[in-house]
Amino acid sequence: MVGKVVYWRMFTSSDPIVLAPEQRQELEAMTRSTRIRAGLARRARMILGLADGLSYEIIAERCAASPTTISRWKVRYQSAGVAGLLDAPRSGRPDRLSPAKEAQILRLTKQAPPKPLTQWSVRRMAKRAGVSPATVQRVWQRAGLKPHRVESYMESPDPEFEQKATAH
Repeated sequence: MVGKVVYWRMFTSSDPIVLAPEQRQELEAMTRSTRIRAGLARRARMILGLADGLSYEIIAERCAASPTTISRWKVRYQSAGVAGLLDAPRSGRPDRLSPAKEAQILRLTKQAPPKPLTQWSVRRMAKRAGVSPATVQRVWQRAGLKPHRVESYMESPDPEFEQKATAH
């Protein structure tokens, strides 16, 4: 049990973080926001707890984090401010889509598809741009595009469309 006491004493808030009023206001707004990631709000709560002079033990209990994690975010906040609390780039394969290729996909999306087609599909655009359908989907999602959901009337390329439509 002595080891645990020493461990917790190692992470005492002997030098609390001093926040300017606007910094505190920004961190408090982050904790109340419903639009930011939960992890970011949790980190903001840790920093506010340190600024209030709470011990690592209490902050760890309230934020479900280890003292090591709290210490890490404290150092990052002290060195970079709120930007230090943002998610760091993760390991793994980076996005290999160049900005030029993304711009090409967006430019092609705004053009009319080849006749007799009336709209772009993910697969058709992927074939035309020379990328995978998943890549086209990601680009369209980031840009907020849904070319398959047209809100206006589209003319059918079928020359017998009117006859077929009135027959039903």
